[in-house]
Amino acid sequence: MKTKYIYIFPLIIFNCLIYIYSYGQTIYRLDATNNGSTITFSCPISNSRFADDGNGSTHYSNNIDYSITFCAPANKLLKFDFGCGSNSTIERIHPSDTLIVYDGNSTSSPILYKITGNASNSNRLPYFGETSSAIFTSPNSCITFRLKSGSSNNEDGWEACITCVDPISCSASNSPASDLFLGAPSVCNINNYCGQTSGDFGADYPVNLNSSGGGCPSAQNFLGTIENNSWLKFQAAETSATFVFNVPIGGGCVNGVQTAILSYNGTTLTRMTPCANSDGSWAGTFTLSTNSPLVPGNEYYLMIDGNAGDVCNYTINANTGVSIANAGINQSVCTSSTNLSASASVGTGTWSVVNGTGNFTNPNSHTTTVTGLNAGINTFRWTINTSNCGLIFDEVIIDAGCLLPVELNKFYSTCKNDFVKIEWETLSEINNKEFILEKSNNGINFEKIFSISGKGNSQEKNNYQYIDKNINNEYIYYQLKQIDYDGIIHKSNIISVEKYCLNINSLLFNIYPNPANEYIYLEFACSKESKINLTFFDQFGQEISNQNLFNEDFQPGDYKLKIDVSFLPKGFYYSKINMNDNYQIQKIIIE
Repeated sequence: MKTKYIYIFPLIIFNCLIYIYSYGQTIYRLDATNNGSTITFSCPISNSRFADDGNGSTHYSNNIDYSITFCAPANKLLKFDFGCGSNSTIERIHPSDTLIVYDGNSTSSPILYKITGNASNSNRLPYFGETSSAIFTSPNSCITFRLKSGSSNNEDGWEACITCVDPISCSASNSPASDLFLGAPSVCNINNYCGQTSGDFGADYPVNLNSSGGGCPSAQNFLGTIENNSWLKFQAAETSATFVFNVPIGGGCVNGVQTAILSYNGTTLTRMTPCANSDGSWAGTFTLSTNSPLVPGNEYYLMIDGNAGDVCNYTINANTGVSIANAGINQSVCTSSTNLSASASVGTGTWSVVNGTGNFTNPNSHTTTVTGLNAGINTFRWTINTSNCGLIFDEVIIDAGCLLPVELNKFYSTCKNDFVKIEWETLSEINNKEFILEKSNNGINFEKIFSISGKGNSQEKNNYQYIDKNINNEYIYYQLKQIDYDGIIHKSNIISVEKYCLNINSLLFNIYPNPANEYIYLEFACSKESKINLTFFDQFGQEISNQNLFNEDFQPGDYKLKIDVSFLPKGFYYSKINMNDNYQIQKIIIE
């Protein structure tokens, strides 16, 4: 239910003009009528307030246990301003009474805070700094209030304006920091937690958090005065933790932020980081590190406040000591085993195979050895169960591409007047039984035209060739099949030539050295004017670099080009060289 109040002020006649001051307010009172109700707003919200049942001029009632829920539309939050407009109520709750705030649409939702008065300061509300200008924003679209009062000693209560605000949108994958202490979202992965010391956020002072400010050193939990603090929380995995902040200066962010990591035992907050971080201006990129030992498995809070009321955007990356699912860095290896190293976590974690193959020495240890890698891409998942985040996981990719039984260095064709010469070269062979050369007229349906025994196991270069005299189509396609002694088949890329090969380039490129460091040399010959394009791909098939060499056509002749590859980090890559309508692919190692 809601009550409509119309206030009409006396007429004022001055110089024959009549002014009528009036305004309407919709006040939702926490009374018997609204007890248990859910008020769902449409945005924007106009002239609406939330108040106790005291009807403005009297105290709230004794012996009540009333609740009311307010909900905003999807993707909106509710802002409560206790100092708005003509509100003259001084917010007070008797110490024997409690206003409980819930994060959700019922009293079964998680508790955000229990608010009561300070007897030593006329029963004003410490959680809101004992002022009448408090502001807070709901962590989610619905919020529930419940007042429990005793049989005597009631107080003035409260009155607050209600408006709709947009949630902070700063990360596609993680929830932003919350305005309210116990509404703090958990840090569950390593990157891109974010927030804003928003103008829609007010100062909240849970338990013993001090509002008066101060200087280092000090016994206070937070040293600078607090205006618009926001909160995240995390579970410690080690006895220390570090977070990397990025706070850009600009717009409403002039001074930066003040921040701290705090422990909470249910009644007291204790600062776990240097007081210097919570006393002064911190901006740009900086690291917040604990200087008091953490207890692995315990929950800690990360508080960020705009210095001098600044409205600052910020991003935070969990660096060390936080219980998150981080499976470690991707690897490229040339062995059938490697070591996996996930971040330390609390409780039990488990390694599992997503694709490829692998056997774990200890599948429940964040550091373990995996053996039996499949030649090619292997993906492994590290899953942990945390009290803050529940079941979370991360994946790591191990590329054992160089374990392919045959390391094919070259596969190309040379066109002559009435035949095609197909050649290929291997740098090494493991368990290689034979090669089968296949041919197609459409690049889809292939048939065998030649087979030759492999070298079994060899660490030397080996060269193979075949002359195809049956040229009966305008375009001809070739593909190699390599068969292991255990029957496993591997296919090469497809190469193509034209029937009229007297006038076509022989697509023969030689790239060396391989492995390379800063430069590679590309040797080739053109039988006609040609445009050549060189492209690099990473091990996952993502294009790295594309350049038309010298950005000009190559005339017929022999060429040797020096190409700078210093921009490529160490690892495995694939080069794709296009000459007119033909191409050649070759794996390159950068050391």
